[in-house]
Amino acid sequence: MTRTSKIAVIGGGMAGLAAAAGFDDAGFVVELYERQSYDSKRVNCGEAMTAVSKIPLEPTVENGFLNPLPAMEVEVYDGIDADRHRTGAGTFPAADTYITDRLC
Repeated sequence: MTRTSKIAVIGGGMAGLAAAAGFDDAGFVVELYERQSYDSKRVNCGEAMTAVSKIPLEPTVENGFLNPLPAMEVEVYDGIDADRHRTGAGTFPAADTYITDRLC
């Protein structure tokens, strides 16, 4: 394959960077778009990385893979206002999932 096929990746977080790396490895010319400058980009504390085996990074502490997560507890609300109501909740298995270890 020649490097003439182009792809745009929107978002420079963990998923966007993994997608960009994967497309680059597959021979695409990648354009990565991120709304924040690199210096101000922060991963939210406790951001979950799912399907970690598909992220093209070594699962090391240095890469943020410190906290394996066996399950995720999810709550669903009907709005964002203070008077919102919880409409559902559940616990789901989260094999192959980590919570990032990043400074806030």
